Amino acid sequence: MPASTTNLALDRLSLIGAILKYPRGGFSVTSLDKVLTLLCARRNLIQDTLAMTTVEGARPLMDSSAGPYALGGPDAANVHLGGVHVADFVEHLLYVPHVAAATKLPPGGEVRIVVMDKRAARTWGGYSSPAQTYADLFATPGWAASEYRYAIRDKFLREREWDQAPDVP
Repeated sequence: MPASTTNLALDRLSLIGAILKYPRGGFSVTSLDKVLTLLCARRNLIQDTLAMTTVEGARPLMDSSAGPYALGGPDAANVHLGGVHVADFVEHLLYVPHVAAATKLPPGGEVRIVVMDKRAARTWGGYSSPAQTYADLFATPGWAASEYRYAIRDKFLREREWDQAPDVP
């Protein structure tokens, strides 16, 4: 990516103090919460939805012979937190490759079908990544994103993010 494109993309984050741009190039994150919040605020599940269907209608897409798939939203949050429920299961979120998305599905309101990109298809193991899960929960009504953020932070960050281990001689 050209440096000018990167600078433009990071401009808003720099203005609000979420990142620090170095004069000779490069940057560092100074506020993880601000970065996550801005990125998540751009998520639009309604716009990104290919179809709404029933659980039964979505089952063929979750057949491994049909290609990779990943559950997102509350299903992924539950897995990432080892069974701790922080989100209501109002609807399931199913990521599928673009090819599988062309499948004719019965109408319904239980499962939201969203296309997964090639990188996600390679790296996600049946569930969306912790970061994507947060973005998806952030884009849904209710308190789930906040609860997930606190729980996932407790799981991955034992101490405040700016605390560093003492120097060892």
